[in-house]
Parts: sequence; C-alpha cells; structure tokens
Amino acid sequence: MKYEALTDNQAKQALIQFGPNRLNEAPPESIVHKIVKHVRELPSLVLLFALILSFYMVLAGHGQWLEVIVIAGVLLLNIGLGMYQEHAAAVSLASLQEFSIQEVLVLRRATADAMPQTIKISAENIVPGDILSLKAGDKISADAVLVKAENFNVDESILTGESESVTKAVTDDIYSGTHIVSGSALAKVTATGMSTQIGNIAESLSENTVQETNLNKK
Repeated sequence: MKYEALTDNQAKQALIQFGPNRLNEAPPESIVHKIVKHVRELPSLVLLFALILSFYMVLAGHGQWLEVIVIAGVLLLNIGLGMYQEHAAAVSLASLQEFSIQEVLVLRRATADAMPQTIKISAENIVPGDILSLKAGDKISADAVLVKAENFNVDESILTGESESVTKAVTDDIYSGTHIVSGSALAKVTATGMSTQIGNIAESLSENTVQETNLNKK
C-alpha cells in the first residue's frame, strides 16, 4: 500500500485544523453540585416527593416514621449509587487520557523534496495523515490504517474485552489505546483525539452512558 510522509509544514497546518491528539477533560465538580445533579434526576425526584408526603402524613398523625426512614434511606442509596458510578466513569476516563502523555515515532519530511526521516514527537502532536512507526510493546496513540506490517498482532481488549490478540495485515484498521503484542508496522493516521474509537468511549463515559463502539458492532 502506497504512503507518503507529511512535511513539517503540512503537519503544523493539520495540527491547527484538527487540534491536539488528546481526550477532552471534564471540569471538576464540587460535591454539592454532584449531589444536586443527582437529586434532580427523575427517580430521585419521585423519592423526594414520596419522602415529603410521608413526612407530612406523620405530622398529620396518619403515617409512620418507619416509612419515612425507609424512603429516606432509599433516596440516599440512589444518590450514593449514582455518585459512585460517576466516580468510576471519571477514573476510567482518566486512564484513557494517559495515552497522550507518551512519545511516538513518526515519518516526517522537512520539505516536499526531502527524504522522510523517523523522528520522535509527543503523542499530542500526531495528526491525521501522519505515518506511525510501530513495534512490539508500543501503545497505539491514534486510529490508523496499516500500510506495512510484519507479523503484527494487537491487543484490543480495551475496546472489545477479548483477551486474545488480533492479527493485523496491510489495509486493516488499528485503534488508539490498544497495545502491540508482536511484530512491526507502518500505519497512516486516520483519526486523532475525540474522533477516535477511544474518544467515543471517553465521551460516553463522560456522559455516564453505555455506548457500543463501531469495533464491537463489527
């Protein structure tokens, strides 16, 4: 499969166009804001209404304190569970964001007429069109398509949950956040940052929703 390394100028322009290759970070929330947010959810509002009604019935002499205590306990449990799930999602998102810290090898040309050189750059500076130089032990920092591959196997468990590595050949897609188990390859970057498969997962985690990736759908 034919490929051509970007020039330094092309890479700079692409970085301006597509932005850094990193996942968005949600602004930190105070504990009060988190509690209020979960109280405003429909199940919590229903329980809150039931709690107020039960409390009123007790004051009016037609209810029992046990009922008030039970409803209050369920309400607190519901809010606590929601906050725990949100915290777990934040921890998962933070682990996904670690991929942008590393350095990677790419092929770049100083000018259009120059020969491509392998250089080391921050993963944040990877742009679509870059040619990644990959080997066993590397963590893939962007979605890409293989243009050259030798005995190339990838661990995609972070996306699929499957423990066995996957053999990849030329024209196959590889995904940001996955690990190279064996072999070496060159790959042309197709997506970076939040446009990657791992970016889709990060977005779903930040929204506290379960979103199936395109890879799983295949």
